[in-house]
Amino acid sequence: MTDHDYTSYELADARARLIRAVRVEPMVACLREALPALDRELAETVLARIPAFRASGNPDVLAQLGEHGPRHGREILRLLEGGAVAPFDFVHAHARLRAEQRFPLDAMLHAYRCGHRVTSRWLLSALQRTEPTASAEAGQALADFALAYTDAISTVASHAYAGRVRELTEAAVDRRTALMNLLLEGYDEADARLAGMLRAAGLHDDKLDYCVVAAVPVERAEMANPERARRLADALETLVSNDGIRALTDVRDDIVAAICFAPRRASGFSMPSPPLAPRLSRALAGAGPSVLIGIGDAVPASARIPGAYRQARIALELADVGRRVVAIADLPLPMLAVHLAGEPLRELLPAWSERLRAADTDAGGALSASLMAYAAADMNAMKAAARLAIHPNTLTARLARIRELTGMDPRRYQPLGEMLVAIQCWPAGIGYRAAARADA
Repeated sequence: MTDHDYTSYELADARARLIRAVRVEPMVACLREALPALDRELAETVLARIPAFRASGNPDVLAQLGEHGPRHGREILRLLEGGAVAPFDFVHAHARLRAEQRFPLDAMLHAYRCGHRVTSRWLLSALQRTEPTASAEAGQALADFALAYTDAISTVASHAYAGRVRELTEAAVDRRTALMNLLLEGYDEADARLAGMLRAAGLHDDKLDYCVVAAVPVERAEMANPERARRLADALETLVSNDGIRALTDVRDDIVAAICFAPRRASGFSMPSPPLAPRLSRALAGAGPSVLIGIGDAVPASARIPGAYRQARIALELADVGRRVVAIADLPLPMLAVHLAGEPLRELLPAWSERLRAADTDAGGALSASLMAYAAADMNAMKAAARLAIHPNTLTARLARIRELTGMDPRRYQPLGEMLVAIQCWPAGIGYRAAARADA
């Protein structure tokens, strides 16, 4: 038996006990006479006790409340006259409408609780007028009937509201997925129908910049849990929205993808907005240590989003726990070249690369960090030593050790360039961490 079936049974049973305890016909006549007063008191009570109705900016809310409230008195009369305990279609329709308006469910149910007190007084007043000497049993039956009616309509309203919210959510997910497919897989801007869909979603505007974000948990297995993956997507939306950036998110290929967009300027007379990608980097730094994020370059047209998505995924592949948020624009070109070349390039590394890597591992990464810092300082040993917070003689000794291992002088431009490329090819991101230390 469902909750609705149970409350309907309870209401039918309470009505049967009330009909046995009182003379219903004269009471119904008295109730009908007092209907206008009931309608006024219901409206006044709800408006006075529930601020949500007064605070709503929807002009239809109060008008619909005025239509819905009087239905209850007439429904109670219909039940007392022997009508079937119906499924309360008018309550069902009203609750679905409130869900579509995003009106709070608790405020609607509070209105029914306030209405219960008003209708209870209306029923009790009619009983006292028609049966001044009514028994305590009659009064209890009347109270049980009023409570059973409120329980029944509250249950119907809750189920209808939740069902409509679920429908709207599923529809929104379907629309979001369709839009994400449209944008990430590419589309022709000349297609008027597709352009109309994007325009309706606020995504087709020549004044917008677009940027794509790709994110995963550090523990990739968490993406197998749809709820956790969706929470990550919602968290990204919240973080960027705090900076005035809108986002459309979805989960695809075990990655949370977010298309972020913002106006290039507030108006034609204002200064240009700050670049979108750096704004995203700062906003997403708050995602926490358990998330890896890649950010593509900003693009000026929605048709170029597929390329930005590829960039975001490349940046994500280069993110690790040492640098959780990686923007493609911040990555050195050699690092990108080596990453895209992949395994074929690693197989062609010279023999000295493995000797250097083994020694660097034994030294805790000091040799690769020294090479990166030396390059970042334009081959100025004093500046590189300061950057590494070591004595210049220590750096000189490291460079000499590198020359001994490789047979090449790292103080010369060409050998240094070859060593930097080799470092980027090392496994487990050793070269990337060295670059991060050199940039610090």
